[in-house]
Amino acid sequence: MMNVNKKELKEQEIRTMFITPALKAKGWEVMKNMREEYYFTDGRVLVAGSQHSVAEGKKADYPLCHNGKRNVLDAKIDKTLSKIEQILGINDLR
Repeated sequence: MMNVNKKELKEQEIRTMFITPALKAKGWEVMKNMREEYYFTDGRVLVAGSQHSVAEGKKADYPLCHNGKRNVLDAKIDKTLSKIEQILGINDLR
């Protein structure tokens, strides 16, 4: 892998370059038992007089499902790199 300054990466880049590959290496499969950045609610409709708008829905960075049990992994850019070992510990859920 190329040498990158991880502090300059955006959260999406951290997920794509480090977290998703770590999950796949532990046997998690995209679209089978995990998704990346998945909206799990529709946005709320906001009404003010005759005007309306739709707020963004709630999303999880990594919704995980195994044997009917569901959990969410939330990637935080300021904590992700220092806690990559915790991500690898997700194997304990399998």
